[in-house]
Amino acid sequence: MSTYLTNFKNLRKELKYILYISIIIIFFIEFIGYSYDEIFPSAYTFSNIILKICYSYVASLIFYYLFVHYKRQDDKRKYYEVLSSKLNKLIKDHNSVFEKIASINGVNDDAMDDEESLKIFLKKIGLYQKYDGVFVANVGRIDWKTRLTIISKTSTRNIENIYLHSSILEVELIQLLEKVINNGLFQTLISFENIRLSNENFEDFYKDFYSYRLSIKNLRIYKEKEIDMYIL
Repeated sequence: MSTYLTNFKNLRKELKYILYISIIIIFFIEFIGYSYDEIFPSAYTFSNIILKICYSYVASLIFYYLFVHYKRQDDKRKYYEVLSSKLNKLIKDHNSVFEKIASINGVNDDAMDDEESLKIFLKKIGLYQKYDGVFVANVGRIDWKTRLTIISKTSTRNIENIYLHSSILEVELIQLLEKVINNGLFQTLISFENIRLSNENFEDFYKDFYSYRLSIKNLRIYKEKEIDMYIL
């Protein structure tokens, strides 16, 4: 029963609103309206037409809920466990970078929510400065540009894999993922992967860093609100 209630809660708001209005109209006409004489000619005929429309909508919504919406929500529940882990990987990669930037600058992670402050912090991050983060595999000594390029490519692949199940993804999630995958930082690093840039640090990239941070923040908020409820 709890599954049915959860799936009903996830029904589109406008469909639920029309359902509530239809039920109110049905009760009003059936239990109150017919108790009075016609207030104008053909009032009963008009009421019957409205009543049939309301009954038809309720019946149609029940059919849609049982044979379309319920199955779609069930498919979501099965896939969203996988989706959650993929989104967690995107968020984790982002966090590892910004936590490292914060550590180098001796500030809290929240300090980088300000665009101008982030610009200052990035002055201390050289493109070819050694990156001391932790890796799952031993890839040797790499610099910041290489590390960020790896994140750009793996994040892009993860999002492309998510798109394979686009039929059960909400439009809002796809839009959020598009902002991540089309981030200027990702595009630049992938495009110039094998080219040595003349920039000494990432200061000139601060707008792209900030855009990347903002897109991941919005993705995390969406995940906690819309994805995690399916797997709790």
